[in-house]
Amino acid sequence: MYECMEYGCPDRVLCKEANVYCQVTHCGKGSCHGCPEPFPDALKNLAIKQWCKFECLRGSVRLGPVLGFVPSIGNIFIGPFGCPDE
Repeated sequence: MYECMEYGCPDRVLCKEANVYCQVTHCGKGSCHGCPEPFPDALKNLAIKQWCKFECLRGSVRLGPVLGFVPSIGNIFIGPFGCPDE
């Protein structure tokens, strides 16, 4: 997902709660209307430049998705949100 990284998504994020790295799998410009929970509804309505979705795996076990975003002002990645528990 190199195009995601061009727009500000990191290639991976650390979910400290589960002590696991999550790889970027999807991204898009603007607010993330189709993002699944646990992406907070309040964040869906912010001025979002880019949203980023990551998948967390431990070995071959899928732990679930996490999300983050790059706001229109600041160009700094904010997230991840929705990290799986241990």
